[in-house]
Amino acid sequence: MFNVFIVSSVAQDPHFFLPLTNGDHLCFSVQGEPDFSFNLINDKYIQLNGQFVAPSEGESDMISEASTFLGMLGMVVNSPTTGSSTVIKVTAQDHSVTINSNLLTVTNDQSIRVDIMDSMIITVDAPTVAHVNAQLYINADLGVGLAVRFYKNHLDLFLTNTGGLTKEAHGLIGQFLTVDVRIDHNNMLMKFGDRVPIAVKRAAAWTFLGLSDDCWYGRNTDNQATGIIQGVYTDYLVEQLIPP
Repeated sequence: MFNVFIVSSVAQDPHFFLPLTNGDHLCFSVQGEPDFSFNLINDKYIQLNGQFVAPSEGESDMISEASTFLGMLGMVVNSPTTGSSTVIKVTAQDHSVTINSNLLTVTNDQSIRVDIMDSMIITVDAPTVAHVNAQLYINADLGVGLAVRFYKNHLDLFLTNTGGLTKEAHGLIGQFLTVDVRIDHNNMLMKFGDRVPIAVKRAAAWTFLGLSDDCWYGRNTDNQATGIIQGVYTDYLVEQLIPP
């Protein structure tokens, strides 16, 4: 069971699907801006950014030209024990994963597994998770795991474990992973820490795996997750994909 994932190939705008307590799920979209990078997770030892891209040639005939997808990921992982840094870049367009200076290209029948501990181990094998081409297991001491699916020039990102994040975690995803977020079914409200509750509604959520269980959406939320995320989407803009 994945903790959180973004579905960008079906939902058009990067779509966030987050499991909450009591079996509920929160869904929202962030259209962002094409060719701009946004912070997804900002924490003590992990920085994760994503670059949004416009539809590829031919796709704009079938979907809105205003739609965006998740096209690239940039991440820096800092070891809490050695202080060393590992830089990871994932690019959908050429199905590549770059780890420090190592460039790996992923074919449809392969899965790259990266174990980042005090030393780094890279293995290439058949996929072990359905529909996933690149599995990035980030420093077991940190308790964070990621998996990536390539689809055309898009990426679907899964967080498979988030237990190692601190309470200071932020970002479009990070802010939801260490704060108690609950749905008040009786009053149709989302309660997010000490923030003012917002009105929500239930609706089906589509992922590349098909129709999911019902999800909770902000009743008055636009395609930039206004009211769901803290601040506004432009607060999460970063100057470069790879964190400094």
